Amino acid sequence: MSGTHATYPAPLTAFISTKERSTLYALAVMVVASLFMAVCAQISIPMYPVPATLQTFAVMVIGLSLPWRLAGGAVLLYIAEGAAGLPVFANFGGTETLFGPRAGYILGFLVMAVTISFLCEMGGRRNLLTRYACAFLGSALMFTCGVAYLSTFIGLEAAIEKGLLPFIVGDFAKLGTASLAVTLLEGSVRHFRP
Repeated sequence: MSGTHATYPAPLTAFISTKERSTLYALAVMVVASLFMAVCAQISIPMYPVPATLQTFAVMVIGLSLPWRLAGGAVLLYIAEGAAGLPVFANFGGTETLFGPRAGYILGFLVMAVTISFLCEMGGRRNLLTRYACAFLGSALMFTCGVAYLSTFIGLEAAIEKGLLPFIVGDFAKLGTASLAVTLLEGSVRHFRP
């Protein structure tokens, strides 16, 4: 058939519309991202009242990698999984985490992911330094939410002492690692894209 250009759909998408494919893709991305958060939550150092985990690293990667709607949707899905009783929070915590002193940090993850992603979409993906700045601002907002809510349990001074200061050095390391990892990954994907 000269002059015509025939295309053949992939077997799994032959009977799915483009809109449905994009919806399924978005759902799949959010599920995978929420599971990434759940796995990172279990890599922790027990501390009271807030454990040190890799959850924040996961949220940074999600915010730096995904459009803000998907980033926010992934964290909302993660919170919904915990609200449903699934052991997705740190130390395999479930519903009880949403009503305890750590709840502000969980809400802060949503603020963090959306903030980082939105700032990246506004030009923050230009280079490693701008990504780091976006992640830093998102992390600062997350800690603000976490410390503010924790202070209702133990007071502001104790909340800063136990819910912020022990995490500063580790958080800067996570910021750098997440920003570098996403920058390198994006460069690799661009390099190998046909």
